[in-house]
Amino acid sequence: MFKILKRLNKKCSIESTLPKNDNFNPSQTIKWNEAQYRSMLVIADRVQCIARYIADGIPSAFTCQDVESNVYDKGAICCTKYKGVILFTNFSCTGGLNKKGQLEYIQPITFDGYTLPIKKRCYGINGEYDYDDDCAVIIQDYTGAIQGDKIVPRAFINNMTTINDEVKTYRQLVLNVIMNVKKLLVRCENEEQAKININQAINLLDPTQLVVAMRDTELTNSIEMQSFVDKVDITGLTQAIEFYSKSRRQFNGVPCPTSYEKKERMISDEVSDYGTAGNLILYDGLMQRKIAYDRINKCFGTNISVRINPIILGGNDNNGTVHEDIQA
Repeated sequence: MFKILKRLNKKCSIESTLPKNDNFNPSQTIKWNEAQYRSMLVIADRVQCIARYIADGIPSAFTCQDVESNVYDKGAICCTKYKGVILFTNFSCTGGLNKKGQLEYIQPITFDGYTLPIKKRCYGINGEYDYDDDCAVIIQDYTGAIQGDKIVPRAFINNMTTINDEVKTYRQLVLNVIMNVKKLLVRCENEEQAKININQAINLLDPTQLVVAMRDTELTNSIEMQSFVDKVDITGLTQAIEFYSKSRRQFNGVPCPTSYEKKERMISDEVSDYGTAGNLILYDGLMQRKIAYDRINKCFGTNISVRINPIILGGNDNNGTVHEDIQA
C-alpha cells in the first residue's frame, strides 16, 4: 500500500495529457512480465515432457534427455549411421511417399545445420523395412503421418494453445489482485488537496517514520472518506489456470490431480475417464519410441530399451522396474 501511494503521489506531480483516471489504471501501477510468465510455463512443460520416458543403452554422445528434448522441439528426428558413428539428427524429406504414405528417403541434417552428403532409406515402396547401415529410423513423438519432413511439434502445440491462454489468464489475475489494493477513497475538492492527503497518508503509513509532524489545521480539517471494499472474485481465474494446466498435462500424458467434486462427493467415473485419456497418450508415445528403438537395434546392433519414468506411474519395485499396467 505504501509503495503504491508513493507512486501515485509521484504521478500527481507530473503533468500529463492522459485522463486523470489513468493514474489509477492497474496496468500502469504494476509492470507485467509476460515473457517471464511464458518462460516459466514453457520450461515446466519442457521438463515434464522430456522426463516422461527413460531410454537405456543409447550408444552415442547423446543422452536420453537430449533425444527427448529434440523430439519435443521437432516432433520427429532420425537415427542413422555415418562413417561408423550412430547419429541422432534432424532430417528433410527427399523423394516421395510409398504406397502406405510413408517416407522412402530422407536427408539427415545434424543439429548444427550440417547436411550429410548421402540420402538414407526409411521404408520400401510397399512399407517393408530393410535393416542395414544404409537405413534411417525415424523417432516421432506421437502417432501421426509425417507431412513433408515433420509432424507438428508438441512444443509448438502447447505454446500456441494452453500456455498462451494461461499466460493471458495470469495477467488478468495479477491485475485483479492489484484492484483489491485500494481500500479507502478520500474525497478531495482539487488536485492540491489530493497531493496533501496522499502525502499525509504516506507519512502515516511509512513504518520508518516514528514521529509525524502535522499542522493544527491538518489535524482539525474534516476529510470525507469512503470505504472501498469492491473485492474482485479471483476464484474463476485460478480455476481457469488450473484447467489449462490440467489440459496440457493430459495432452502430454502426465498424470495430474483429478478432484472433480459435486456436492462434496468425488465422481469416480469422471476421474477414471480423465486418467484413461492421459494414459492412452502416454502409452502411444511409449510405443512410438519402442518401435523406433527396436528398429535401431536391428539396424545398428545396439541394445536400447525404453520405459516410462516410474515417477509418472506413482512408484516402482525394489529393482526400479516400472509397474506393468501401462508398460509395453
